[in-house]
Amino acid sequence: MDFYNLHSSGGLVLQKYNNAERQKILECFAVVDELVSGKFILFDIKAEALMQIIASSENLYSLFAKCLMDYDFWQDFRLGEEYKKLQGFFRVPQEEHILAFVFCLILEINNGKINLRNFIDRNFFNPNGYNYSYLDFARAILVPFRTLLMAELGVEEADEDDEEEQMEMELIDKELENNKSEDKILYANLLFALNELHAAVANDRKIKKDVKDEEYIVILGLLEAVKLENIKVLNALIISLEYILGKQKTVKKEYDEVKKCMIAIYDSFKK
Repeated sequence: MDFYNLHSSGGLVLQKYNNAERQKILECFAVVDELVSGKFILFDIKAEALMQIIASSENLYSLFAKCLMDYDFWQDFRLGEEYKKLQGFFRVPQEEHILAFVFCLILEINNGKINLRNFIDRNFFNPNGYNYSYLDFARAILVPFRTLLMAELGVEEADEDDEEEQMEMELIDKELENNKSEDKILYANLLFALNELHAAVANDRKIKKDVKDEEYIVILGLLEAVKLENIKVLNALIISLEYILGKQKTVKKEYDEVKKCMIAIYDSFKK
């Protein structure tokens, strides 16, 4: 078996992994970084992607299988929330349990057993808004998870020798990004609004299951269209979304925000 000591474009150094495993581990950290940054993400989709990557990687699967042996997630979860009530902040498990705790937390959120927004509002509420609350959650739980995962896998940040090359790549990426920055922001805003709408529909007990199922299918299509920035497909699917949710008064606020984002995109084509 051939082994490598290679740098990724994200500035990570992986030692003694074959090419297939190296790619899986890089994908894993890419998703974790997206979860940490919280930039216009759909947490449940990223969480599901992370679970699939872990399941398909021999090294990741073995690591988490070992961490989860005899681990009681719900005990740590309850202790964390009880500590929050008494001391004012969520009690993060001891370092040796962080990997298992965060894995189980993401899994239970992905399975619908824990509502992420409710969990963050209870334990990491920030009066400046949900984005700040999510950032506090990421700093307390996701960042230590990433750090420990790197240590367990023997992954390191890129050395200073690679700094010049990395800076050059970053400048190129920034230049390309700036060329379409305004459009990217518009589509990112739509992505975030769709996320908020989907969460509101999923958590609304007044909305019937068949309506939720139809909304989910359309939302998935909209997300793909946003990624491709395909305005024609977006137009077609927004019509379907209007048919499904146009009369759902309980999610009117979130749905209006989606329409507002679509109008902003339409207006950008007029310039």
